Amino acid sequence: MLFAFIGRFITLCARHAWAVVALFLVLSGASVYAGMTSLGVTTDTSKMLSPRLEWKQRSDEMGRLFPQKENLLVAVIELTCLRKVLRQPAFWRKNSLPITSISPLPAGQTPILI
Repeated sequence: MLFAFIGRFITLCARHAWAVVALFLVLSGASVYAGMTSLGVTTDTSKMLSPRLEWKQRSDEMGRLFPQKENLLVAVIELTCLRKVLRQPAFWRKNSLPITSISPLPAGQTPILI
């Protein structure tokens, strides 16, 4: 029964090939138009998720209460890899600064210890 339906469908498409091509073009054009007008792409991570999500609302509230925690970049460095890099003499030859160029930290700042 399924084979008969598929056979009739293929025969119908073969008989009306130009109509099938026209239908394909119309549907393709409508899809492109709908995608251009309705879909948007953003790189702002705060806009990627719906603000109606309960956990997102809590997160936004925390951002409003503690603004100093917003727009932070956190880097996680695996300690074993860092030790390997720091042990290489070539790293220190390329990245060392002359003693005269080292300046003290401004008042109120603390050094980052690794």
